[in-house]
Amino acid sequence: MVFRPATFPFPRSRGRTSFELCLDGILVEQGIGPTDRRTQETGRWKVTEDGVLEFTRDPQGAAHQRYTIRSVTKDALRVSR
Repeated sequence: MVFRPATFPFPRSRGRTSFELCLDGILVEQGIGPTDRRTQETGRWKVTEDGVLEFTRDPQGAAHQRYTIRSVTKDALRVSR
């Protein structure tokens, strides 16, 4: 999967999921809700020693998404599940 910065000139769409990785470890995820309105959830993110990007929303700290980082450039984050 390839993630691009918000400034990337994406074609028009009815909606996209996105996330923001803040420098302080805060994760802000946005998605498409059941009524086609944007939803927003917050959590935490970290990169493990073996190059896995983990997203956590659970108060006990269980990761709900894990991506293996393949490459990072100014214009793209490439990951696999």
